[in-house]
Amino acid sequence: MSQAPPPAARREQGVENIAKATVSDLVNWLGARAVGAAIEGLKDGLQPPEIEQKVENTLLAASDGPIGRTSKEAARQAVFVGRIEAMRDLSDEIEDYERVEAMDDRTCPPCQEGNGTRWKRLEDVTWHAGDDCEGGDACRGRLLANFRTGMYVFENGKCISAAIPGKP
Repeated sequence: MSQAPPPAARREQGVENIAKATVSDLVNWLGARAVGAAIEGLKDGLQPPEIEQKVENTLLAASDGPIGRTSKEAARQAVFVGRIEAMRDLSDEIEDYERVEAMDDRTCPPCQEGNGTRWKRLEDVTWHAGDDCEGGDACRGRLLANFRTGMYVFENGKCISAAIPGKP
């Protein structure tokens, strides 16, 4: 049986995978725009130098919205990788892992049903925010680590709540 890589190596690999996927998404987006512009140019009867100029103009005039969305998603994934690695690092102190949903009037039925699901080991967790959510990546559910000494809620890499049993 192979031994798991050290936490720093796992984090580095996770971030590297996110970076590769992000670059791939951006390259695909740019490539699709360029190919579309070139095909339009051919249909319009343009010659190669004019097609090249059309592709350049199309790319320069394109909205940077997809770049922003891709960057936000990469940042979200990096935070998630950091949270999971922190949970791995602290696994000896964690009682169990719990799926927690927002539980308001915007919570979809699959998330309502999954709220409160618990796993004893991180390796047993079979859910990731958005997996079964009708909102997909906009899912507001979180995986929380319930520590033996109380429950800590982490959001964006920061502890936003610490509840110790028996203390307000």
